[in-house]
Amino acid sequence: MSDLRDVIPGYREAVEQEASEREGCFLNVFIYEVCGCEVGPLTLGKMILLKQWGSAFFTGGMIQPGDVLMLMWVCSPDFIPNGLRAWWRRRRLRRMLRRMKYLNAVAECETFIEGQFFDLPGNDAAPWTGPQDESFVARAVDTFAEAYGWTYQETLKVPLPVAGQLLRRLVKRRDPNSVFINRSDKVRSEYLRNMHGGQAGGNN
Repeated sequence: MSDLRDVIPGYREAVEQEASEREGCFLNVFIYEVCGCEVGPLTLGKMILLKQWGSAFFTGGMIQPGDVLMLMWVCSPDFIPNGLRAWWRRRRLRRMLRRMKYLNAVAECETFIEGQFFDLPGNDAAPWTGPQDESFVARAVDTFAEAYGWTYQETLKVPLPVAGQLLRRLVKRRDPNSVFINRSDKVRSEYLRNMHGGQAGGNN
């Protein structure tokens, strides 16, 4: 049986890139480029901070230029919560972002956030779903405390791509037959859909 990675154009590259990013996110030095700026991964703690600060990327509503700046600042390797140095570094970042078109910046931010969340399992076995009388953060902290003995401070520092992979492993332990979606699956799905469409067109 043929390996689809050798049959579908771009599929092998997509799988290898996905594997590289999954490995790389476990490194403290792993950096992304978003809006021409270097940013680190989202963590549970940074996501909570952005929600508390009212970032429209996480609370909903119309995304403003300030939301882009806020995301880039919180995820910046230079991030400092407050003080004169924080003000100066935010100012420098704001100048960099002014060079970008607003819609392009929003699109890049949304792509970055989507990638950070992609590996998080969305089924009932994951702590991201559950009763409304407790936060999903509490469920995540409890899950990792039970599995790995982490403190809540340690859990809040975990990059979301790492948390997603570990949660997938925990779900797999409970149900080895669990199936997850990979970003590289999009390349395969589009190829098969186009091939099917071409066959259907030929039969008309």
